[in-house]
Amino acid sequence: MFHIDSPPSYSTRIASIANYTTSYNVLSISISLKIMEQLYPEIYSSVWASACSSSLILGMVIGQLLFGALGDKMNVVDGIILAVIIQIFGAVGTACSFGISDDIDIFYVLTAFRFLLGIGAGGIYPLAATLAGSEQNVDQAVKIRNVAFVFSMQGVGYVCAPGGAWFLLACFGVRDSIWRIVLGVGAVHGLVLLVYVFHLKKSDVLLGSRGLLVDFFDDNNNINNNNNNNNNNNNNNNNNNNNESKVLTAIRNEPSLHRKLIGTAGCWFLFDILFYGNTLFQPVVLSSAFGDDITVTEEARDSFILVCISLPGYFVSVALIGKLGPRFIQAQGFFFMTILYCVIGLSWDWLGDHVFFLLLMYGGTFFFSNFGPNSTSFLFPSLVFSRDCRSTLNGVSAASGKLGALLGAIFFAPVEDKFGDPAVMKSCAIISIVSLFLTMICFDKDHTKQNNVIVS
Repeated sequence: MFHIDSPPSYSTRIASIANYTTSYNVLSISISLKIMEQLYPEIYSSVWASACSSSLILGMVIGQLLFGALGDKMNVVDGIILAVIIQIFGAVGTACSFGISDDIDIFYVLTAFRFLLGIGAGGIYPLAATLAGSEQNVDQAVKIRNVAFVFSMQGVGYVCAPGGAWFLLACFGVRDSIWRIVLGVGAVHGLVLLVYVFHLKKSDVLLGSRGLLVDFFDDNNNINNNNNNNNNNNNNNNNNNNNESKVLTAIRNEPSLHRKLIGTAGCWFLFDILFYGNTLFQPVVLSSAFGDDITVTEEARDSFILVCISLPGYFVSVALIGKLGPRFIQAQGFFFMTILYCVIGLSWDWLGDHVFFLLLMYGGTFFFSNFGPNSTSFLFPSLVFSRDCRSTLNGVSAASGKLGALLGAIFFAPVEDKFGDPAVMKSCAIISIVSLFLTMICFDKDHTKQNNVIVS
């Protein structure tokens, strides 16, 4: 256990719940499609399964770029509210999907609403990271830990999606209402966040200016802080017409821009090839471990177990990132991922006969993903870029990651079909080692040297 000096601030709570909602909505489609495969065998196909997954990722790319740019021009909390509202409409739409005609069946509608959901989900990434990294009156280690904690809530969402589906399937079996409930719950999470944020706004807890959120506690200085922030808001309203040129100027003047972008966007791109590609590759590993004749309920259970193996990695990152630093944690994560992928690829046939070691090592790749680049790739853009262009470049980096996710989703299956399962694991090892070198080259050992603004 690690010691928390103070409870999470309002900004950290909002960003954490938003990130949890997003991760649940992203992963809930996997088990839902497995249920739909049994219910609608006459219209289900792997092409439609891929379309539902790819449309979400494409929507996330657009959302990350759009909301990343908006985050430098508007209040970040308001941006998160807008992104969550889009997610709510997308989640409700996916849960209520139905065929319109013989030519437009249920999967057309589901794919369209998953795209809309992706826009909202993608918008959360740059806004949540910027919000958590923009807290005032806290030191650098606390800021780093807060951003890491926000992203760790992604792991909770990844656990709840298969865990909730497993519970429903075990209790009620495979039926049409189950996949609709699994997808619809994502809207409930968003509604909870909206109620919480509007409650804070109504009680004057939140004041926003240029994407910064100030915590108000029982302190005699709160009135002065309130007046100062209102004055800042008035000044910002007078300068709204200049926001766009200020952002572009800040980007042009960003020190070591290309090196930073190669580090943030490049590492995120390569890592999401691994992470999302392996998320889709999980059924292959589970089939090797448990056989091909497992039910949907058993597959949900096995996915839940695999995610639980990796979940502690998030919280180890939160506990140690202030001491070890994000550069070290990302580098060691890629290092151990390289070793594990290489061993799995070289020993695939032997591991197929030794299920325990296969699950342990494959689960280990996800553990070091979370105790490594899955936490730090979300953190670095908020750490290394200057305040005036931070949200925009965070969105660019996150969108680059989702392009990698799309690449992994598209090419993992063809590589497996043509070259076999071991080749996939060996390819992952190569990508990991390249990512390790990029991490060492593009990020300074003392990350505060890259951006003094965030320390002040």
